Amino acid sequence: MPIAKSLKKVQAKLGKNGASTGVHPRARKFKQLSRASLREEKLKKQRGERGRTREWQNARLKYMHDLVLVDPTPDRTQLNEDELKALIVKFIGRHDLELARLKEERRPGRPMSSRQDAIQTQQQSENEEFKTGFLVPDLLSPAGYKAFHDWKKDFNGMDSFAMIRMSRDLGLQQVSAADELMEE
Repeated sequence: MPIAKSLKKVQAKLGKNGASTGVHPRARKFKQLSRASLREEKLKKQRGERGRTREWQNARLKYMHDLVLVDPTPDRTQLNEDELKALIVKFIGRHDLELARLKEERRPGRPMSSRQDAIQTQQQSENEEFKTGFLVPDLLSPAGYKAFHDWKKDFNGMDSFAMIRMSRDLGLQQVSAADELMEE
């Protein structure tokens, strides 16, 4: 007989008798229940992590989309590598004004505020990612630029354009769909 993996199925198999009388800790049904509940917790955790990753990626793309839309040359069809690197540097430095304000407000000898610490940690991690390969939309090709320019900033539309990795030193690195899924 196959093992029921869903917590709801296991609880339904237990029925009303198992719920009211309880289950012995070494019983087969107890083991089924514990396995199913651990699986439910694991799946819930994975869904949360996937959602946070997508949220973070969506916020990054929205910010870059706003930078692309304010481009002074309306007839542009693509970016070159240096312009894309400059876009990434602007993205990494997006909190520089707030960071400078927080440093100025802090009295000498006092520890950093939690917000300042969070911003600095985020900037350090983004700089490290930029050294190894920063995940950005493919704005180097005309088709990728047009798809990203036409993007409506919705969650489901993120799959309509290709992603690449741009490194500070190594330059362009292509990203396959399998690599992108493994990151999530």
